[in-house]
Amino acid sequence: MKKVLGLALLCIFSSTGVYALEVKFMIGDVTVIRGGTKIASVNIGTAIRENDTVITGKKSTVTMAYADGSEIKMQESAKLIIGRMPKGSDAAPICVAAGAVTTRFAKIAKGSDARRSVYTPTTVCAVRGTEFDVYVSDGGDSRVDLTEGSLDVHNPYGGQQIEAGQNLEAGIAQSPAAAQGDAAQWKADKDTQLSSDASGRGEAYDTYMKNFSSRGKANTKSIDGVGRKVKSAKDSAALESSGKEIEGLAGSVEEDFYLSATAGAAIEAITDKFKSDKSDMYAKFLKLKEESNRVKDQLRRNYEAIQAVRESYRKAKDEIIGRQKEDAQKIKGAVDLQNVKPKIEKKPVKSE
Repeated sequence: MKKVLGLALLCIFSSTGVYALEVKFMIGDVTVIRGGTKIASVNIGTAIRENDTVITGKKSTVTMAYADGSEIKMQESAKLIIGRMPKGSDAAPICVAAGAVTTRFAKIAKGSDARRSVYTPTTVCAVRGTEFDVYVSDGGDSRVDLTEGSLDVHNPYGGQQIEAGQNLEAGIAQSPAAAQGDAAQWKADKDTQLSSDASGRGEAYDTYMKNFSSRGKANTKSIDGVGRKVKSAKDSAALESSGKEIEGLAGSVEEDFYLSATAGAAIEAITDKFKSDKSDMYAKFLKLKEESNRVKDQLRRNYEAIQAVRESYRKAKDEIIGRQKEDAQKIKGAVDLQNVKPKIEKKPVKSE
């Protein structure tokens, strides 16, 4: 069986048995790859788990839902990879590697720090209750059309906050910019550009991967540094400062991992396409595929490292809080002992 695009994207995650999404509606050919193997059948009610790859065939569609009613609808010839679910949540990131996907996310309660994320090869969509369409061209260019709510769309080169009725596009190694015209025509034009300027596309991907590699090296140093701070923290104030740094770094590391890996899935698709359609470009993209895999491994190690630092922070925080409680109990006990000391009454001296 042909190797599934982007399968290695989330290979660091083991199955928890908890599912992220459930199939609510489907027509035609829908495939789910789990652990490198195509599952026996996909039907209404089939659970879609973290690390699964979902693929729709021609003239096929599938709608999947989260527990809160949020929905993901894949159009024909689309490919979607499910990310890792955070503890206590079904909010697994969605990685759109190819095709068109319509999303409808339920609003998140005010004051909640929960969020959902949708990745493409060139964009991160930070979701807090919105409806939008995502399009990914054969070459990996991405477009986001927002129909309801507001949405933060960004990548390592820049970002924009858009409102209902606004659309953005982002090419490889480019910042998001306003998109015009019909989305279906946009995708058709971009698909054509892949063949007409394959060399330019290869150069853009080369720049993109080099940027991720550079960011990965910088984040590796930052992770090492904050890890040392956690180990040396002696009080809650010092630890709290490290905690804020960890969370900011964790967001950057996670986004780089998913974004670069989704781009890697697009590179793999192009490589397979050129193997038969454009042999002169096949060697170039095969080399790019190898480089994207190397970068993906680098960013995976960063992801694992920041999770380990998070765990060290949690344990250190528990230990410091435990010591503070113990000290408080000792002080309270000492005060209580003072209060229970017997009073010695002085007897008056009798005069003779």
